[in-house]
Amino acid sequence: MNRFARSAALGALIVVCASSSVFAAPPARAFVSGKFGLELDGAAAGITGLQSVSKVEPITVKLPLLIDPSLVCLHCDPVPVPPIDFPTVSFTLADAHADSVYQWLNDFVLNGNNDDSAERTGALNFVASGSPRFTLNFSHLGIFEISSDTDAAAEAIKTVTVSMYCEQMSFDHSSI
Repeated sequence: MNRFARSAALGALIVVCASSSVFAAPPARAFVSGKFGLELDGAAAGITGLQSVSKVEPITVKLPLLIDPSLVCLHCDPVPVPPIDFPTVSFTLADAHADSVYQWLNDFVLNGNNDDSAERTGALNFVASGSPRFTLNFSHLGIFEISSDTDAAAEAIKTVTVSMYCEQMSFDHSSI
């Protein structure tokens, strides 16, 4: 497995500018020896089993290109700032540890308890060499899908992928 494949298995943070092909991402080497921890409102909120999360899908945040209208036109009206396009946050965990996530899906989607107060917060903590490197914080998370992962090996541990929308993210690098 090459370095890219290993870093993809751990998840990746990529920031993309909407008008160019330039992107910024931490070097792949930082993820190769690192580990991560996913938190959703803590254990007190009823989401348990997150210690068995084996994969977090790559997270790409698309930033809108902001152009100062005064550089283009002397008589132009101000342009409203377009919203940031936050991606779906998806992670994989063992089906045997997913009971509380299924309960959240049932309550949030099927029972309709999905207003702002029912959305959750979360954090993805990246650790390398035993110390925290950075944290990606999530606000207004709402679960919308749990899919069963099928694998050819029947004896393998059964896993599920959980998908959540996210309305706000912040990056904390104070521990770097």
